Amino acid sequence: MSDYVKTALSDGILTLTLSRPSRRNAFNQALREQLADALEAAAHDLQCWGIVLTGEGGHFSVGGDVDAFESMSGVELDALLGAAHRCVTAIRQANKPVVAAVEGGAAGGAAGLVLACDVIVAARDARFVFPFLKLGLVPDWGCVALLKAKVGDGMARRLLLHPAVLSGDEALASGVADEITEPGQAYAAALRRVRMYAGFPGDAWGRTKSMLNTDYPDLLQALAQELTHQRACIESPVFQQTLREFLRKQEGGTGESDAPIHS
Repeated sequence: MSDYVKTALSDGILTLTLSRPSRRNAFNQALREQLADALEAAAHDLQCWGIVLTGEGGHFSVGGDVDAFESMSGVELDALLGAAHRCVTAIRQANKPVVAAVEGGAAGGAAGLVLACDVIVAARDARFVFPFLKLGLVPDWGCVALLKAKVGDGMARRLLLHPAVLSGDEALASGVADEITEPGQAYAAALRRVRMYAGFPGDAWGRTKSMLNTDYPDLLQALAQELTHQRACIESPVFQQTLREFLRKQEGGTGESDAPIHS
């Protein structure tokens, strides 16, 4: 089987590169399954502190290989969407940052994959494409729920019901992207993001991600979950050590932070 997902772990940061450049990294089933396997493994790898997801050859991905949909059986469709859903679930449930670095196109299912990430860094000349209705399809890869969560119901309707192509600047303005870079610089910026997040002490970052990704039915349940996570943080040795260092600096008059460390 061809290696459609390249993996590289350096200083605790795993880079996953979609690698089917002759087809602009279009998803075939092997790519979907390899990506799902890599993301699930990384989510549980204690040597991996964060993940950067990118594409080879100047494109993130043009989405699914549409010619594969011709005469596709129900079993094949289940396998296709099952692998896609594994990718999205692994990203959302990973207790570590997953940052997308988007150069060139991110279309269809690839846009959904990107939306699952915690942060989207895009080059100014990137293109986010939501072509589903033009093909007679509904959005997949979690695109509807992820886009509504990212940009709100109104903007999600605008982008999906009127099939849109967004430049990097337009993606930033609409809330789809979180950071814009010059062409060729998205990956470097994504690495900086992950390194910054990985530098925070303890597992508070991952716990905050979990809270953000949970759709609480009411405020009381959100407060209960907050209590559970905050207790675990405060009782951790990492927080206690960080607190001691913070207080020592305050007593020494260094005043490195204007904000209190406590709630």
